[in-house]
Amino acid sequence: RWSMLLSVDDESIVNLPRWIIDQCELKIDLPSWDLGQTADYFDFAQNHAGGNGDIFNAQAITRIQELSDGIPRKIVQIAELALVAGAVRKSERVTSELVEQVCDEFTVSFGGKFPIILEDQRMNAR
Repeated sequence: RWSMLLSVDDESIVNLPRWIIDQCELKIDLPSWDLGQTADYFDFAQNHAGGNGDIFNAQAITRIQELSDGIPRKIVQIAELALVAGAVRKSERVTSELVEQVCDEFTVSFGGKFPIILEDQRMNAR
């Protein structure tokens, strides 16, 4: 006997063979976060990492929320890329402009809608 964890979005599940779906014993739908939940996540993550709560300004958090459609995994991806870009640029804060630059760079580089799921670009095609 074996166990497997499968994570897909609503658009991708239609491409799975029916036998895989039939084998699922548990299905958990994770709703998108609203702006308040996203802001709470940023507070939690920054405090947990030992940083101060001012790394991302409010406009940056709002822009990340908009670009990610509230999908937690995409929120984390954009935030991590913005942190790296900010460190490279020696910025004291992550601003909405920096978030936009990061997303624009990856849209041009990958030729698709950002944020992408880095492991499989087909999952982000719409």
